[in-house]
Amino acid sequence: MELPHVDLRPFAKRQRQAELQRLMRQELQVPFNLAQGPVFRATVFHLAGTEHVLFMAFHHSDEWTTKFTNKPLAVSCCCNDLL
Repeated sequence: MELPHVDLRPFAKRQRQAELQRLMRQELQVPFNLAQGPVFRATVFHLAGTEHVLFMAFHHSDEWTTKFTNKPLAVSCCCNDLL
C-alpha cells in the first residue's frame, strides 16, 4: 500500500491546522470501492519539523477493520528516511 505524504509546512501555523482539518474532511467524503478495495486509506501529513499526523479512514464493513479500530492504537516510529 502506498502511503501518501502531504507537506503542510509551507502554511502558517494557524492556516496549517485549518488546512489539515479541510483535507481530512475532504478525504472522508471519498467513497470506498468495496469491489476492488482496499477498505482503508491512510495519509501522512507533515506539519513541522518532526511533527506528523497519520490520518486513517476505514470502511466499517470489514471484520478486521472493526476489530482493529476497537483497540487502542499506539504508534512510535522513527521514519525520517522514509519521508
